[in-house]
Amino acid sequence: MTTEEAAAGTPTTRIATAEEVAEMAALLLSPAGGNIAGQAIALDGGTGL
Repeated sequence: MTTEEAAAGTPTTRIATAEEVAEMAALLLSPAGGNIAGQAIALDGGTGL
């Protein structure tokens, strides 16, 4: 399966970028993410909905 085919199968029709993944990591490590614990956060374009 190509990246384009995989993206087409998601509700957002795209794959998360490396920058988006890094932004989520930064949020979790920041004071704003201090109350987020024990969660599995999926950056899957809505596939898990």
